[in-house]
Amino acid sequence: MMDDPDYTPYSSPIPIAGTSYSAQIGKSKASNKWKIRLIKGRNVTGSEEFDELNGNLMIAFIMRETAIPMLNPYKISQNIKMLIKQAERGPLTEKPLPPSPPPMPTTTTTPAARASEYDVPKRTAPAPISISSAGKGPLQDAINQLSEIVSMLQQTIQLLQDALRASQ
Repeated sequence: MMDDPDYTPYSSPIPIAGTSYSAQIGKSKASNKWKIRLIKGRNVTGSEEFDELNGNLMIAFIMRETAIPMLNPYKISQNIKMLIKQAERGPLTEKPLPPSPPPMPTTTTTPAARASEYDVPKRTAPAPISISSAGKGPLQDAINQLSEIVSMLQQTIQLLQDALRASQ
C-alpha cells in the first residue's frame, strides 16, 4: 500500500503517459536519500533511492520497472521534470487540495443582443500580473497553480482511460 512510515512524499503522484502507473518523489526517513516510487492503483510496485534528484536515473528506473514496449522516454522525462519541480519545493505536509476555479466572467447584453441566436458573451481581460525582482510573486503562484491543474487533469485522463479499458 501507499502508506510507508519510512517515506516522506515531496510530490503528488503524477501519471506516466501511456501507462497505468504513476510516479512520486519523496525522501527516505532512514537514509535521507531521494526516493522515487512507482504506483499502480493504490499499490507501490517498485521504488529506488538516489543520492540526488537525477532525472536520467529516474527515467531509467521507470523504463526498467514498467517494461512496457514502445514506452516513450521523452514523455516520461516530462513527468519527471514536473515531479522534480514539486520535490524541490519541499515535503508535502498534507494532501494537496485542488485550486479553486477562477470566477466566471460576467456578461452584459442589450435586449437586442439577447434576441440574437448567436449571442457571444463579452470576455473580460485578465488582471495584469506584476513580476517581482526576486522571481516570486503572483506570476510564480499562477505558474504553480497551472502546474497543479495540469497534474490533476493528467490524473483524471488516466482514470478515464483506465475505466474505458476496464469496460471493454
